[in-house]
Amino acid sequence: ARLSAEIDLVKEDRTRAAELVGAWLSDARTMAAAITRDGLHERYAPGELDRLTGRLATAEQNAAQGRFDAALAVAQETYHALSELRADTEQRELERCTAQVAAIDALATVQKEIESGRLHGGRRLLVGGWS
Repeated sequence: ARLSAEIDLVKEDRTRAAELVGAWLSDARTMAAAITRDGLHERYAPGELDRLTGRLATAEQNAAQGRFDAALAVAQETYHALSELRADTEQRELERCTAQVAAIDALATVQKEIESGRLHGGRRLLVGGWS
């Protein structure tokens, strides 16, 4: 009876471990899909998503082989790395957009200065040169 109870506990532990690994793998797949959909990784971190999806495949293989401790560790690490990749690429895109808006604003200011004649000491700027 005691051996049977211990075997039942081991089975329950394995079932809980499988469920936990499944949740982390699902979350990591969802994160990878969101990164793929956004496409920013191609500009700011080429190859990084491929590397991380390779790690995700390793975790899935570990889980399929019943090596739940190894699968859990890799799945958690991969999920966190995917989260960091997403945050980093989104931050870099925000910085790029902010710089682009600033550049457009600066060009608009220069255009207004040229049109009002305040730029270049009141000289008018012609396409072919100064007049």
